[in-house]
Amino acid sequence: MSANFHHFLLLLPSKKKAMDVSNLRQVPDLWYPDGGIVLQAGNCLFRVYQGILSAQSSVFADMFNLAQSGDELVDQYDGQPLVVLH
Repeated sequence: MSANFHHFLLLLPSKKKAMDVSNLRQVPDLWYPDGGIVLQAGNCLFRVYQGILSAQSSVFADMFNLAQSGDELVDQYDGQPLVVLH
């Protein structure tokens, strides 16, 4: 298994049943109102541009392409897909 694939597995969207949002905080410098995806790292949330992440990272590009085939499994935050980074 390649190192990139191993990192990719760690970035797959979560399938939590109920998300506790009480301790989550939006990071103002990386919270764009028109961003198309929300990333969660610990209790920090980043609403960013999926296209820019995909263009700059093949790992993110592959992850987003895979996630599109199973959109019903993806959590959401603020109406956008949520990816929990581990």
